[in-house]
Amino acid sequence: MNIYLFIYLIFSLIFANLFQLYSYLSVEFQLVCSSISILFIGLPHGTLDHKISFKNDSINTFKFYSYYLGSIFFYLVLWYILPVFCFIFFILNSSFHFGETQFNKINFNNNKHKFVFYVFWGLSIIISQVYYNYNELITYIKLYNYPEYFFLNLKFIEYVFISSNIIVFLYFYYNLKQRFFTLEILFSEIFFLLLVHITSYIFPLIICFTLFFIILHSLPSMESQYIFFKKYDSSFNYNKFILLMLPYSIISCFSSVILILLSYYYYLPISIPLLAIIIISVITLPHSIVMYLFNSK
Repeated sequence: MNIYLFIYLIFSLIFANLFQLYSYLSVEFQLVCSSISILFIGLPHGTLDHKISFKNDSINTFKFYSYYLGSIFFYLVLWYILPVFCFIFFILNSSFHFGETQFNKINFNNNKHKFVFYVFWGLSIIISQVYYNYNELITYIKLYNYPEYFFLNLKFIEYVFISSNIIVFLYFYYNLKQRFFTLEILFSEIFFLLLVHITSYIFPLIICFTLFFIILHSLPSMESQYIFFKKYDSSFNYNKFILLMLPYSIISCFSSVILILLSYYYYLPISIPLLAIIIISVITLPHSIVMYLFNSK
């Protein structure tokens, strides 16, 4: 068991005890815990994309920001024109990003199947959390007036849940046969998925997603980034790492709060949860590309 799975297990036990003590944790309390975690850990894990690109790809400043901000603007416009497509693309891109981050240390020898594997692994994580908390999701959708395309049919969710998990385990077998996986890695990944399934079944959607996103995705990604910068500067430490993340973390948090307030006071005709999805999706697109290039090298 790696350190992040151990931390995940500890926090899962803490929340299990909280639910046992209070039997019910309000949606407001869950949203506060989730928002604080994402703002202070989730967002910062993507604030060093520019530093990574400058060192890793020797890209110039103008070219980087043109691509990065341009892709964000393009995706925002596309959300206005083709929201259903953008939502589906967001799910698939997030799935790929989760899978690619999870298995970036595995040497697939340039096997093209890895891209499909990344998508289905990440999709199995996302769809499992939705499947186990479907009724809760429908409640949120109705409560916050999400568009109609969020009313996903349970039968469809069930089909994607079963098929994505079967495909993932078939790929596990394939990776073992191709010797991309050792038996130790295989059992470790099965335990990982089992733990995610159990917590997704036990906890509400907000809690189980936040635990996964913060502990099993963002923290390992930040560790990889820290090791990368440490290679270039032997005196680099955690204090310098935090200071390096601080400027864009502050900008990201401040911008997010401003947009949420604009939505809250009806200056933006978009509900806060939908706005959060749009913000996360447009940031995830360039970030996932940067991290793929980073992990590839």
